[in-house]
Amino acid sequence: MSADTWIVSCEVCNSNINKLDQDEGVYVVGDSENVCSEKCVEEVLGVETFNKAKEEWEREGDSRSYYWTYYEEKEE
Repeated sequence: MSADTWIVSCEVCNSNINKLDQDEGVYVVGDSENVCSEKCVEEVLGVETFNKAKEEWEREGDSRSYYWTYYEEKEE
């Protein structure tokens, strides 16, 4: 796959996101929206829902509302 496949735009602020970057990664909100930061996650979810989701993440290690990940490019 080309490197361009792994570069997407944040759906809130339009910043470039490199899904292969193990330090920056990507936040996925609601299983579909790709955003670049917790600030952008908050924009999508709203402050109250974001705060509840963040508490859930800190307490349980993940959240049903959003998650952070990065991808490992598969060799063909």
